[in-house]
Amino acid sequence: LPEFPDGLPMGTGCSGSDGIVSLVKACFKKLGVAVDNRFSVDSDKGVRDYILTQFPDLNVLFSNVSGLVHKTAVNTATKDLRQAVVDRVFLWSAGFVCTDTAQVNNQHQSSATCIRDQTKRTGTTWKGCVDYERAHAPELSLYENTEALLKTCQATGERQVTDCQRQLAAT
Repeated sequence: LPEFPDGLPMGTGCSGSDGIVSLVKACFKKLGVAVDNRFSVDSDKGVRDYILTQFPDLNVLFSNVSGLVHKTAVNTATKDLRQAVVDRVFLWSAGFVCTDTAQVNNQHQSSATCIRDQTKRTGTTWKGCVDYERAHAPELSLYENTEALLKTCQATGERQVTDCQRQLAAT
């Protein structure tokens, strides 16, 4: 790993409670590497409030993963909602809304084209994550909740997900 004076830069998008941050920090600590959580994203204000209570040292919290394609976005961690730089991070982790594609959801088949069509929360989150990767090129990406996504999307979404993963890996 390259050396990072402030710790390995990490960013998360729509990963719920940001539990992945604690896991990554614990794993890298065993390797003697600090992790610097540069920013998090969640559209739900209640979740953002929870993230700030769990990670009081987090200075940048965005509310829309789609806004990460830009160089700056509104930082909801500040009282005046000023713009903050969207950092390029070494490790990017993102989660996808499971309710759209979860097998226990009786309506999950209606989400079969949400990736291709960039609809519902799952499809718009996927597009925001891919746009972030293309714009900022993190070294490593870790996605959560992909099994249900791939099962539900089958031919339409799965092909788009795997094609997109190949394209991103080639850049």
